[in-house]
Order: sequence, then structure tokens, then C-alpha cells
Amino acid sequence: MESKGYKRYVKNALAAVKDHGARLVIIEGGCGKRVPTVRQNSDKLVKLGAELIRINLDYPGSKNASRTVSLEMRVLEALQGIDMAIRRLRRLE
Repeated sequence: MESKGYKRYVKNALAAVKDHGARLVIIEGGCGKRVPTVRQNSDKLVKLGAELIRINLDYPGSKNASRTVSLEMRVLEALQGIDMAIRRLRRLE
């Protein structure tokens, strides 16, 4: 069951995407298939316009492949790589 605060956050985030051209990107790390609620929620948000970076050694894939970057690797290693890429892009600005 989703909390009121979380529902409000999702509503506001999706409104920002729609009204201001913002991009909602979800970084999901290490969420396997034993407890599918996190994966299901991420997939639901992707259907509503979000983009997903799914990091998982065993199950990196997604039903929404066109809006998902699937990384078959350890979460820390992936986050360090994402951080490095962002730092490089900021230097180019």
C-alpha cells in the first residue's frame, strides 16, 4: 500500500514532467523478482512517462525497453559510473 506522501510525490513529479518539460528518471538498484513491488512500481511510472535505469546482476530487463536503460552489473559500480559520466558532462558545459 502506497503512503499518502508517496502518492503526492508521484503526482507532483508527473505534473512537473507534463507542465514544465522536466524529465523523471528512476534509478532502481538491485531489485530482483522475489519482492516484485518495487519493479512493478517503476514499470508503472515508466508507462506514465518516466525513464528508468534498472541496475541488477540477474534481472536487468524491463517490459518497457524503449524507456529503460538496463545495466547488468553491481549497483555501486553502476552508480560510480553514472556519477563519473555526469561529472564529465558538467565539465563540457
